[in-house]
Amino acid sequence: AKPFLEEMLLRAIETGDEGSQAQVLSFLFMLESHAGDWARAREHIESSRDLADLMEFSQGRGEKRALLAMLQAHLGELDAARANIDEGMAISDGVGDRIALLVHLSALAFISLSIDDPAAALVPIDRIRQVLPAGSDAPVWLDFEGDEIEALVAVNRTSEAEQRIASLEQRASGQPRLRLRVWASRGKSL
Repeated sequence: AKPFLEEMLLRAIETGDEGSQAQVLSFLFMLESHAGDWARAREHIESSRDLADLMEFSQGRGEKRALLAMLQAHLGELDAARANIDEGMAISDGVGDRIALLVHLSALAFISLSIDDPAAALVPIDRIRQVLPAGSDAPVWLDFEGDEIEALVAVNRTSEAEQRIASLEQRASGQPRLRLRVWASRGKSL
């Protein structure tokens, strides 16, 4: 994917298509994040955020801050992550962007678990569950279910954790998504 996305980015730069640049940079951010190149991922998402700000693209401004906050949270930059979440949630709420809102909430849950506050992690997770359509599975791009199980177990809500694990296992049997199996196995071990 990387050479393809880099070629798309070059074409967008050559044609002055800042909107496409911002979006392709977000995809490159995700790719580099999953590959573990945190520095390169940061460069991509900060450039993407700057372009969204320059274009005054409100939906993109909220989304980019959500993605940057998640990166910062994983790097232990919790104050910076919280600042981006606060700013990004205000932007996302203002334009009704529920997708970016879910990423912000997921980052908040991750931060709470990072500081060993599982009860606080369940507050944004419960809000995620309220935003998602009733009875639907979480979208593949939203990473919170492993954190949800960890928090539920930590506050001794094990029957709910078992239900979430069973749901993951059932979904994993019909989808080739390794992370669903990993979250379920980790949840069982907890």
